[in-house]
Amino acid sequence: MPSHRIAVAGASLLLLAVGAVPPPVSAAPSAEVRRAAAAASAAAAEPLRLVNGQMLTRGVSLHALTYADDRGRLTGQVLTVNLSATSVGVENTSTNRVAQRATLDRLAGGAVAAVNGDFFDVAGTGAPRGFGISRSRGVLHGPEAGWNHAFFLTRTGRVGLGPLDLQARLAEFPTVRVSGINSPSVADDSVGVYNTRWGATVDAGTLTGGDRDVRTAVVSRGRVVLNAPTQRRSMPADGYVLVARGDAASQLLAMPYGRVVTPRASVAGDPAVAVGGSGLLAKDGRVVNRSDTTLAPRTSIAYDRHANRLFLVVVDGRSTRSRGATHYEMGTIATRIGAEDALNLDGGGSTTMLAHVAGRLRLANRPSDGAVRAVPNGIALVPRG
Repeated sequence: MPSHRIAVAGASLLLLAVGAVPPPVSAAPSAEVRRAAAAASAAAAEPLRLVNGQMLTRGVSLHALTYADDRGRLTGQVLTVNLSATSVGVENTSTNRVAQRATLDRLAGGAVAAVNGDFFDVAGTGAPRGFGISRSRGVLHGPEAGWNHAFFLTRTGRVGLGPLDLQARLAEFPTVRVSGINSPSVADDSVGVYNTRWGATVDAGTLTGGDRDVRTAVVSRGRVVLNAPTQRRSMPADGYVLVARGDAASQLLAMPYGRVVTPRASVAGDPAVAVGGSGLLAKDGRVVNRSDTTLAPRTSIAYDRHANRLFLVVVDGRSTRSRGATHYEMGTIATRIGAEDALNLDGGGSTTMLAHVAGRLRLANRPSDGAVRAVPNGIALVPRG
């Protein structure tokens, strides 16, 4: 993406790519300007622009995003939230069950706007891969390691984009490694803990990739009521299911019928809200991710620490209307609109943005599947009070 500076023009927040101070309209263009214009035209280039701005509610605006270069044109949408002067709260929006998906309009009914959230286990459980924390329901799910980056809000309202640390254990068995809470997979030689937020049943075969060295235990009212190499378990209304593999399956033998077992889980810093992502696109104003060079639909969340502004960004793709973007381009977009940090959210057919326009919540982008995909969670801007 060529280097352009971004400036804000007036209350409409129209962002234009500019270099030096432009000449008056009546001034004749210099030879250098004419050559630059010809080169840009030859490459079908168009500077990054945010246009057609509209205010959704106090402190929340929506703009169309456009950009073009020799690879084609991309289009998308940017939601800007002034967190110092807004009437909305930022929330994790999801179904009542971790291993359940729904379209974003069902997840975010009543919201001012929303985007899709974390990547998820498409071929298996349907559960999100990273962290999920709800202001009202607490820690919903999360891994010990491997997919720890997230957007989060502290209880004082501070925004974070970066890794979170799950601290999970079995209180009576401190040597047993707990690799996740309601996670779509159980790591080797560890235990996964599943509670009623997961769903009605737990299938150890799916969670372990078909591993045969597996043992499960059901804990009801704080005590083990079943412990055997059984793959599929029903979730007790007042307890947990433990899924162990490898060395941890042997450790589970030390938990016979009637044994007290107490799972404990917390997240360092005790964030009030969190939604997982695959990793940072930008950090401290610099693009840090070039890993995926595929042109694809993308969703990201970015933050301007100095102005306390949050950006929700979607770029459409896989169509003649919009070619999609790479990780590097998504990081570049974030920094050009004023953010220091940006996190990559699920993309492809999941990329979805909704905005409350003309009296109802409407689709603001064009999902590449041709319809809105069911997803496990999202980030919603919800009216306060």
